[in-house]
Amino acid sequence: RQAGAEPDRRKFTPHVTLARIRREAGAPEVASYLAGTGLFPPLSFTADRVALFSARESRGGGPYVGEATYPLDAERAR
Repeated sequence: RQAGAEPDRRKFTPHVTLARIRREAGAPEVASYLAGTGLFPPLSFTADRVALFSARESRGGGPYVGEATYPLDAERAR
């Protein structure tokens, strides 16, 4: 704003992107893809921080810019 740029008027919706698919792909195509790739083994991990990214406007998502990192360790967060 100080530089004279107008703020984005779109509603901000925080989200987590798990995957990207073509817009025209329907449930049958997604199910077929998942069935054809085999079983996904269980994944276990411990997260020690959360990173906040912003996406610059482009086609297909990204480029992404790391904005901030927040520790999840209660002792370090104090």
